[in-house]
Amino acid sequence: MVKIKKKPSEVKKGAKKAAPESSKQDKEKKTMTFPKQKLSRHVISSKVSQVCGLIDPFCNHARGAKFLDESSTRTLPYTYQWAYPMSSDANGAFALFFAPRIGTGTQGCVASGTVSGSGVTTNVGFDPTPISVLTGATGYRVVSAGMRIKCTAPRLSAAGMIHIRSYADPATGSLSTYVANTYSASNIQSLPLVECHDIHVILPHSAQLPQVFYPIDSQTVSTFMGAGFCPTSVCLIGGAASTSAVYIEFIMHVEYVFDDSAGLALAATPAPKFDHLVALS
Repeated sequence: MVKIKKKPSEVKKGAKKAAPESSKQDKEKKTMTFPKQKLSRHVISSKVSQVCGLIDPFCNHARGAKFLDESSTRTLPYTYQWAYPMSSDANGAFALFFAPRIGTGTQGCVASGTVSGSGVTTNVGFDPTPISVLTGATGYRVVSAGMRIKCTAPRLSAAGMIHIRSYADPATGSLSTYVANTYSASNIQSLPLVECHDIHVILPHSAQLPQVFYPIDSQTVSTFMGAGFCPTSVCLIGGAASTSAVYIEFIMHVEYVFDDSAGLALAATPAPKFDHLVALS
C-alpha cells in the first residue's frame, strides 16, 4: 500500500482556509450591538422643569408645581407673593424671620421683633396681617418658598451686615427670643448690606415632611411647629439709624385641599404621575 503524504505547504494552505471561518464567527460575536435607548431633548427638558419647579421658588415652572403623589388626592396650586420694605431702628438694626405656613385669625407667616446690637432678638410675633386663605380649604402643603433681598439704602450710608440664618428644629418656640447672628444655626450666610443687590434665599426643608398636608389653624411663634420648611431669619446689625435698609420680597407656592362641598374643589386636579427620575432628584 502506498501512503500519500501531504506536503507542508498543502497543510498550511488548508489551515489558512479554515481560519477565516472561525475568525469570521468571532468577529460577528464581538461586533454584535444592541440599539441604544436615548431620551429625547423634550423628555430631558421636561424632567429638569419638574425638578426646578419643586426646589426653586423663583423658577417659572414653580408656579402651579405639585408634589408627585401616588394618592388620588386632588389639590389646587396657588402662589403667594408679597414684599416688605424694612428700615433700621434707632440702633441701626432690624430682624425678622419667614416661616412658610397658612394660618387663620391674625397670624401671618412673617415674624419680627426688637433686636439689640449684639443680635439678641426679643418680643418676636407674627405679622398681624394674615395670608388670605382660599374659601373652603381644609389643608395645605408648601411646595417651595424663598426670599429676595434688595438693598434700598444709599450707597454711602449702606452700613452694617446682613445675617441670614435657617433653623432646622421645627419647634420654633425658642424663636420667641433668639440670637439673629448666631453661628449655631443649620444654615449661615453673612454679607455686607451694600452687596445685597439681589440676594435669592431658598428655604431648606426641615425634619418634617413637606409632602404632608397640614391643617389651617392659628398659631403663635411659641406654638408654631413648622410645615416642612426651616424658619429663616434676616437681620441687620450695625446699620445707619432710622434708615430705609432693604426691600424683602417673599414668595410661597402651596397646594390646597378642599372640602367636597367647596366651589374651588371643582378646580382641583390630581397630582402628576409619579416619576422615579424626578423623585430621586
